Amino acid sequence: MKIIHIMFILILFSTTSYAFGWGAWGGAVQGTGQSVSQGIENSLQLKEMQMMEEQRQQPEQQRFDDEQLHAIEYYNEAIRLQTNDAEAYYNRGLANHKLHQYQCAIEDFNEAIRLKPDYANAYNNRGVAYFMQGNNELGCSDAQKACSLGKCKALGWAKEKGYCPVPAPAPAPAPASAPEPASVPAPAPAPASAPEPASVPVPAPAPVSAPEPASVPVPAK
Repeated sequence: MKIIHIMFILILFSTTSYAFGWGAWGGAVQGTGQSVSQGIENSLQLKEMQMMEEQRQQPEQQRFDDEQLHAIEYYNEAIRLQTNDAEAYYNRGLANHKLHQYQCAIEDFNEAIRLKPDYANAYNNRGVAYFMQGNNELGCSDAQKACSLGKCKALGWAKEKGYCPVPAPAPAPAPASAPEPASVPAPAPAPASAPEPASVPVPAPAPVSAPEPASVPVPAK
């Protein structure tokens, strides 16, 4: 309606300009009016296209959310009928995760892991939920556990984002030094021999004196 009003005014003005002898100037104004009108039409068309795109996307997101809500209802019933079904808890956790209900997802993954301790996918997706909550410590722990069970997708993603530090390479071992030669024990010193006794000079034998003659008794007269 606004475009029609603008065009009507421009046509009226250009007609008046010719009536008063302003043909050239009026023609210029008419040409300007047409360009302005075309620009407005283009702008309105662009706005209309944007609105149509938004309307097209909104139902798609709404459909996606509805599908997740229906899935949660389905797995609620499955868990009610069989409380020890790890797969049901895991799948309900995925639906909660897709709806950005991360705490609910973590609780479902907890139950799945409790029922199936080696559930690599449950560790993997619980780690992602922890990362979404900003808890990198628990996220890295779960991602590493999942990788040890053969599911390394979350750990690789977390390392690329810098959420999990990459361990520094271990230093190269120092080259082995040559063994020192074994020390040869010094021989024990020989026991000291007892000193030989000093020789004592043998005294020279005393000269043998001749025995005095025995006195002979004199016979009486």
